[in-house]
Amino acid sequence: MKYLLLGCCLLAAILPLHAQDINNVPAPSSFAEDYRAALIAYKNGEYKTAREEAQKAQKLKADDPKLKILQGRIALELGEYPLAEKLVKAGLEAAPDYTPGYEYLGDVYFRQRQYVPAMDAYQQFLKLRPKDPDGVLKMLYCHVGRNDLSGAGKQLILLDQFSDLHPGYYFGKAAIAQASKKVDAVDKDLQLARTMYGNDTFATHMKTFLILFPAPKPVEEKK
Repeated sequence: MKYLLLGCCLLAAILPLHAQDINNVPAPSSFAEDYRAALIAYKNGEYKTAREEAQKAQKLKADDPKLKILQGRIALELGEYPLAEKLVKAGLEAAPDYTPGYEYLGDVYFRQRQYVPAMDAYQQFLKLRPKDPDGVLKMLYCHVGRNDLSGAGKQLILLDQFSDLHPGYYFGKAAIAQASKKVDAVDKDLQLARTMYGNDTFATHMKTFLILFPAPKPVEEKK
């Protein structure tokens, strides 16, 4: 009888410890959670964190096309252009109907000022999503980058100057004005974009504009 009581006491002492241990074990993450965490970090500009989260997702679903494309976008922001191209292309090969992937592939080339392959990718994107303002604006930028202002002008008329959501028309006008050395017009159009669409939207689009027209670095004063 005493052995039975001793056993019950030991069991009672062990069970709370086990319950506590179980509560402290983190719940297994899912692919969707890790992918979402990677995407949020990417959107917040935390690219190294985004890569770490994407690697967690990769362990659960290594061949997911959207994950490969997201990893390619992360690599692009980290300046790893060959890896970015490889990953985005791999994602598109596995999921050729994933329309945004063509825009992201165009971004890989545009960031390197490879305007012809960028235009090919953006054109494919626009075939699947006609008149998308981001796609049209980036095509316009490519024409400007190639010094084809006539082609840029044709893209500009596809952008809505009365849009409540997208400042593409004003950024497109500013890009053409910049290429034409019309500095006052550039300032006017960019200021209109900031005023009409707000600082956050302006900053997002300005990032792409500055890829085409990098801001001059300040001259360091000689000591």
